[in-house]
Parts: sequence; structure tokens; C-alpha cells
Amino acid sequence: MDLLTADVAASHSSFVDIIDDGLKQIAPFTAWTDGFWELSVGDERRWNGLQNTPNDIRKLTNLFIQILRQPTGTGQLAIDIPDGQHGRPTAEPS
Repeated sequence: MDLLTADVAASHSSFVDIIDDGLKQIAPFTAWTDGFWELSVGDERRWNGLQNTPNDIRKLTNLFIQILRQPTGTGQLAIDIPDGQHGRPTAEPS
């Protein structure tokens, strides 16, 4: 979720829409209750074959990151974050 929310102020009116757009983008690739997870080439798991282990968590995280970044090809998020909606304060020089 950090990938979707790190640069968006939670108080902004578009926050829920941004999260919703990201979840819709990954939905076709998920297998929460049936089907198969295609975690990587050669690593396909039944819907109930994932485990709460560091390795499986990393693979699932990497899958979601690849899906969210794929359409732009620039390493930027494929979802649109409107200008001025970033939640991180900028550091002032000391």
C-alpha cells in the first residue's frame, strides 16, 4: 500500500479514488478465492498456495509493484496522482 499512498495526503478528497484505481488495476491478476497466482515465470500457485512467509510476501509484493508500474514503462505508477495531492512534506534546508 505504500506504493499507492506514500505521495498522497490521506485528507485529500481523491485519496479513496486513487486507492480504488490501484486495486482495480491489480484485481485481474489476483486469485484470492479461486484460480492461480502467477507470481513470476515458472512460479504459478493455486489460490490457496501462498503462505505467510517472507519469500511469498516478497513475491506477491513484487507482482503487485510490476502490475502497478507496467503500463507507463517509466518506473512511475500507472495510476494518476493529481498535482498538489502529495502528502509528503518537503524538507527545508538547514
